[in-house]
Amino acid sequence: ESFWCRHCSIIPLVKEEPGRKAQTCSCCQTIMYPGPENSPLNHKKGYCADGVKQSSKAASEELPPWPQPRGIFSEGRMFHPHMFLSTVQHVFMQGPGETDLLETEAFSKLLISRTEVHESDNMVLF
Repeated sequence: ESFWCRHCSIIPLVKEEPGRKAQTCSCCQTIMYPGPENSPLNHKKGYCADGVKQSSKAASEELPPWPQPRGIFSEGRMFHPHMFLSTVQHVFMQGPGETDLLETEAFSKLLISRTEVHESDNMVLF
């Protein structure tokens, strides 16, 4: 193992400028700009790959946990209720799959944190 650690550490995985640390997203923890300018490899400005805003200006606004299933949020400012409802149905009817376990857990946390139960009216609101 020490052989591989010593030899693999010689080759950098990301092009770093001398004296600068690579910027990472505070939400998804990925390197923001691994490619050249305007590269599709680069992180989108203001929102992550799952479409959720990267940060909030309002202190009272709580952002959903990362990663959310694709299609529920887009461009950090749009919410898609049809995709949200189909995801709720998928999670409760089929359960999490092997490939989307992190997304299902984050979506479940979002659902639990924003659900209100009104027993007097027999309503559950999101």
